[in-house]
Amino acid sequence: MKKIISIIIINVLIIFSLSLNSYAAQTETNFQIELISNKTTVTKGDTVEISVKIKNLTGVGEGINAFLGTFKYDTNVFEKVTKSDMKSQNGWDAPEYNEENGKIITCKGEYITNDEIIFTIDLKVKENTSVKNTTLQIDEPEAANDNDYVGKAGTLNLEILEKTDTEKPDEENPDTEKPDEENPDTEKPNEENPDTEKPDEENPDTEKPDEENPDTEKPSTNSNSNNNQNNNSNSGKNENTNIDNTTAGQKIPQTGEKLSFTIVGLIVLITIGIISYILYRKNNIAK
Repeated sequence: MKKIISIIIINVLIIFSLSLNSYAAQTETNFQIELISNKTTVTKGDTVEISVKIKNLTGVGEGINAFLGTFKYDTNVFEKVTKSDMKSQNGWDAPEYNEENGKIITCKGEYITNDEIIFTIDLKVKENTSVKNTTLQIDEPEAANDNDYVGKAGTLNLEILEKTDTEKPDEENPDTEKPDEENPDTEKPNEENPDTEKPDEENPDTEKPDEENPDTEKPSTNSNSNNNQNNNSNSGKNENTNIDNTTAGQKIPQTGEKLSFTIVGLIVLITIGIISYILYRKNNIAK
């Protein structure tokens, strides 16, 4: 009985050991995938380029010349990715991409054993996304030559920033008020605006000083001098001063006008005298 139990225990240990070896073989990786972004942070509406790099190749013999993986991304953050968004690098063929399940396959005409970028992916961030952080992944990577090799998945975290309305320069913003030289409606200086009132020397209608306008009444220097002298010499001549001040602004009659009035008056008086003498003589004769 004890012998049978011992045989059972040994068989269980053997099966367990084989299971551990098989699990270790399945989890061993021969290379690693790295995702590299050309931007550390992205803004809504931005386009970001992701480089897919294969590195740390071990146990692959003479090298690998084929790659298979699954690209995973958040469709709430990025616009739908198509085959045209993927571009081959370093002599690898243009990737074949299945938009339904995300599978990517590409090959190269020669074996590689060193690290290199095999293709790139362009991703555009949606304008209306509300996600702040997102993760990109190349999952279940496999490589091959005559044999198949398993690789370690590559992941990349990105921070999504809000789009800021930065004020643009005047040359990019037509609504921004421009300086006077670019805005014809802005009031310009006098030399550029003919309607602006110019100084006296440029505007002939502007009243000029007395020396340029002979019709302008000049002050009476002699009258003021005489008045000042009369005031200083004799304070009792207030009447004459008042008369001078009153008549200073009036027009003084000319000497010729006075003589005319005198002659007319004399003629009238002589005529009246002659008529009176004739009438007197007639009356005397009649008597």
